[in-house]
Amino acid sequence: MSSGGELMGDGAYGCIFTPPLKCKNKKTQQRLDKKKDLTITKIILTPFAKKENAVAAIIRKIPLWKNYFVVSETMCEPSATQKEKDLDSCHVIKDSKMSDFRLLFMPYGGQPLNLYRFNLKQFDFMEFATHLIAAGAILNLFGVVHRDIHFGNIIVDADNVPRIIDFNLAIFKEHSDFEIQLSHHYDPNYPQEPPDSTLVNAIKKEHDPLSVISSIFKKRTTLRKVSTMLNVPFSQMEKELEDFYYSSKSVQKGDDLKWFQTYWRTIDSWAIGMILVELISKISLWSEFSYSMEQVKDKLRPVLRGLCAMSPVHRLDCVQALHMIDPRHFVIRTYATAWLEKVGAQ
Repeated sequence: MSSGGELMGDGAYGCIFTPPLKCKNKKTQQRLDKKKDLTITKIILTPFAKKENAVAAIIRKIPLWKNYFVVSETMCEPSATQKEKDLDSCHVIKDSKMSDFRLLFMPYGGQPLNLYRFNLKQFDFMEFATHLIAAGAILNLFGVVHRDIHFGNIIVDADNVPRIIDFNLAIFKEHSDFEIQLSHHYDPNYPQEPPDSTLVNAIKKEHDPLSVISSIFKKRTTLRKVSTMLNVPFSQMEKELEDFYYSSKSVQKGDDLKWFQTYWRTIDSWAIGMILVELISKISLWSEFSYSMEQVKDKLRPVLRGLCAMSPVHRLDCVQALHMIDPRHFVIRTYATAWLEKVGAQ
């Protein structure tokens, strides 16, 4: 009987175990046993595993990727004789054969942001925000749209360094088959999804556009936090989204492909902006954090306003946001000159 690990996480597409589960192929397992850094396995249905591993192969070609992302580094078929004490707790494998799944191996990168406990006396929020925005900027510059950046898909290591994980829903701008992935379940209360994305998807599914806009503002509690924290009137935010709807032919027609081709670079920047606002809200009650925020709020607030703009026409992408924070950042100096010349620095 193979020996593997305990269940670390149970998500919509797969489960995470550490120490790693075991592979069916003995030679593959022997090779993996020598790679001491690959301490995590994700068990996932084969079609999803193949897609995620293919995405990971592209991510691994991006310079500095290990500083900003954690992705799978190899894949195998799981051992059929595996019987771990927590295996039955993984909902995705119930009523299925082990041969229906694949194991993805990756290094341990830290805890999910929603579970991570910061030492606020040593926490540099500006450094954290800059690193996360830089990760989004790298995705922009290399034509990757993650589309599902939320607290559970950001892990934080012992040095408070955030990294983005789980590229299951990622789209590569230059690939020709991404249009089939755009349509999805309509939910107005999906905080990591830009409101313009929610709107065009809903209109494609024949929902009333003004009712959708109303639902977005009623159900997304983070928008109230954006309004209060960034001093943007709630009515102004709602009008901005309505004005965008009336000016955008692609949204009015429910043409999500045209919408994506036009505004893809601001999809992940919205999610990162929402995460930073929500994180500030969660830890702002602590006096240590409130003091440190006072030192950076004048620099950070206009960046967050740009990331959280209701209209993608006015929304900053992560390259622009990073340039506002630190125009001498390595990512900006090395990769962003042509980008900023094309879309404009803010």
